[in-house]
Amino acid sequence: LEDDEALARFAREARFVTQLAHPNVVGVHRVLDLGVSGIALVMAHVDGRTLKQVIQEERPLSADFVVAVVRQVAAALAAAHRMGIVHRDVKPENIFIDWDGKALLADFGVARSMTGDTQLTMHGVAIGTPSYMAPEQIEGDQLDGRADVYSLGLVAWEMLTGHRPWEGESLYAVLYHQRHHELPDVRVARPDISDELAE
Repeated sequence: LEDDEALARFAREARFVTQLAHPNVVGVHRVLDLGVSGIALVMAHVDGRTLKQVIQEERPLSADFVVAVVRQVAAALAAAHRMGIVHRDVKPENIFIDWDGKALLADFGVARSMTGDTQLTMHGVAIGTPSYMAPEQIEGDQLDGRADVYSLGLVAWEMLTGHRPWEGESLYAVLYHQRHHELPDVRVARPDISDELAE
């Protein structure tokens, strides 16, 4: 409540997500103004688990499952990008898998409009989760939908390997790795997957 920027981001999430009707996005039913207590979102309940839980409990994940999840999340991101929204925090904790195997993308709380109408974050400030951020996001540069595609690629890498990219690393270590190293080829951990999927 004492962080005006955080409240503004939260209010913007409500505005964006209520407009973003897509079968692979967790829907928002209502936005409640709680007065001095802040703002609340009433969101759809997803009967299932986060992708992070699925990775932890079922790794290694099948190539077919990985492809299905990536396709569904990519469809949700494409819908957001068409509206001029960059998610900016695509990670396994923000992807839900329901009991029918459907993937749903949630938490547009750090999203930003690509149109430039709403600049609630300053240039040079990185917001998101370092292990999944594109290099330009770590540096606080202007973003477009390619940053989300990069993050989704890292999520796919984690689904296949069972390990978070640059696990346990600080923002500064991730930045160094992004500039000077590449993640190991996914086929090192998963020689069973096709070259097409690895690429």
